[in-house]
Amino acid sequence: MKSESKIVSDIQTELNLVPESQGELSFLLPDIVVCGTDSVSQDADGDLVLKRSLSHTTSELKLQLQGHTSLETVGLQVWAGALLMADYILAEPSTFRGCIGLELGAGTGLAGLCLARVAKLTFLTDADTAVLQQLQANASLNRHLYDNAESLRVRRLDWSCGLPAQERQNLAASDASPQQHVDDALVPGLQRNGDLLSWTEEDISELKQVQVLLAADVIYDVDLTEAFLECSCCLLSQAASSCCLYLSIDKRFNFAVGDKEPMAHLYDHFMGTIEQRRRLGQASLHGRRLNLEAISQAFPIGRSKHLELWRFQLDHSGSHIAP
Repeated sequence: MKSESKIVSDIQTELNLVPESQGELSFLLPDIVVCGTDSVSQDADGDLVLKRSLSHTTSELKLQLQGHTSLETVGLQVWAGALLMADYILAEPSTFRGCIGLELGAGTGLAGLCLARVAKLTFLTDADTAVLQQLQANASLNRHLYDNAESLRVRRLDWSCGLPAQERQNLAASDASPQQHVDDALVPGLQRNGDLLSWTEEDISELKQVQVLLAADVIYDVDLTEAFLECSCCLLSQAASSCCLYLSIDKRFNFAVGDKEPMAHLYDHFMGTIEQRRRLGQASLHGRRLNLEAISQAFPIGRSKHLELWRFQLDHSGSHIAP
């Protein structure tokens, strides 16, 4: 049975954007440098001179969103972790320029749309139908941010549909398994129902070249956290060897039975599950926390002291999480 309680994002409350139904939020994004066509000429001494055409673009980002949602559809709102992730992308465009990226649990698409400004190809993924419909609408609203319609793709990705690593290996090793089945096994939540959210063969090929995974504020449920970790490790294992997962986390503190003080239980569970997977010899993550003081804020909204941004890679060696 789905939860009947209604949840409101702190960010939307701060901005007085708590509509009973659908609302819209807009941000003016900072300038980015766009390279034009290079030209070569000769100076008076006959030396070659490279002239590089550079321009600066300022763009408005618009988001459709919902005010009050259930826990299952919190992706219809804007959350602090998405703003932090977007800030990082906007502050470090050279890190992401020309990459193939994928956002897990994209929600409104804020972070992924910022990525699409500089990336070669961006996948925005989520599982809930209502969230995906709004995500498609936001992709259309912001068509001016990315090169062409094919450079940003909205796809359905349900973390809980991923096959276990051992089952994938068995399928890949089986002579009786067609190659298509092997590819399907490597893509958690693969949908082949003919709709526009389905993964195509071209998508699957591109997934194996992904260099950047994004996930913003997705640690809010125990079962989803474990499914997220399995899905992330699966994607990292098939992607480019240099592929990184950038993860923003809001350490939400609350009381549980027996607590003497507020505890960040879901955050602790996430970090503990990473260590548990490592101890069990399962694919896991290793990474480091990034310094938020070095990340300028493009969005005029207070940044909570409980926010963290991590950069993870796949861990096959048993390496631990850096402090």
